[in-house]
Formats: sequence, structure tokens, C-alpha cells
Amino acid sequence: MRPTTSKVKLAIISMLGRKLIAGSTVLELFAGTGSVGFELFRLGAKKVVMIEKDQRQYIKTKERLDSLNTNQLDLIKGDVFSVVKNLKGKFNIIFADPPYEHKLLPKIINSIDRTGLAADNALIIYEHYKKTETPINYLGFHRLRDKTYGDSKVSIYKKSNESSYD
Repeated sequence: MRPTTSKVKLAIISMLGRKLIAGSTVLELFAGTGSVGFELFRLGAKKVVMIEKDQRQYIKTKERLDSLNTNQLDLIKGDVFSVVKNLKGKFNIIFADPPYEHKLLPKIINSIDRTGLAADNALIIYEHYKKTETPINYLGFHRLRDKTYGDSKVSIYKKSNESSYD
């Protein structure tokens, strides 16, 4: 388990900007402690759905969520790719921080594309190991930016109308 560091979380918020966060719908994949989802909710996201597979992380995150007493935050226990198949709705911001040893960006984008969960102009924020290469374009998502923080790199993709596999 390697949670998103405070530095990376603050950088993501800075890159997104509070205007974009306010009123957004957020999907946090591989949520762990849910720190990114909770922070985006605190900054005005209207709905946050978090998915976590690990039982211990799920229980800790559920306790925190229950203490907030809100129906604007949802936590789902299960495998990201199985859960995503059954989700409904559209998300403006999709954050994914899978274990670094798994290079899952193509699989994540495939799942999001196949299920139609990405709203128009949706952003996928993908945290990964700094040396992991990511495509410039993939299934209609275009990489806007990469930023490195220590061993972590954050790649931001925006949904567009083009489809290519660079």
C-alpha cells in the first residue's frame, strides 16, 4: 500500500483548480484511504465515488466516511474493473492510483470508455511510477500534462473526440 502523498495531492488540486473541482462528480479508483476523494469533496465536489479492494483500507475509509454522515460520498468494496462495469452516471474527474508495479492506464481507460462513465471533457488523473511511459493519446483521451514528484508521476488526460493509440 503506497498512499498518495500530501505533496502529490496538493499538486493535483493545484493542477485542477478549485473552479473545476466545485460541483464536479469524482470517481476515485484504487482509493486506499480515500484521501484524494475526501479532499476533492471538501473542496466542493458534489459527488464522490471511491472504490477499494483491500479489506483493511476499506474498513478504515468506511469509518471516516460514516463519521461525515453524508450521502454525497460513496465507498464501494471490490475489484475496480468489476465494480466499474456496474456503475451508473458520468464523472468529470477520475483519479486512479493503482499499485506502481501494475501498468494499468490502458485497462483503466478501456473500462471507462466501454462503460461510458466519463462525462464530456472528463479528466483522468493517473498516478504512477515516474519511469512508467504513458501514451499521448488513447481511446479519445489526450494527455495534457505530466508532472513528477519524487518517485511519482501524475499524468492528466482529457476526453476528446479523437481516437488514436500513440
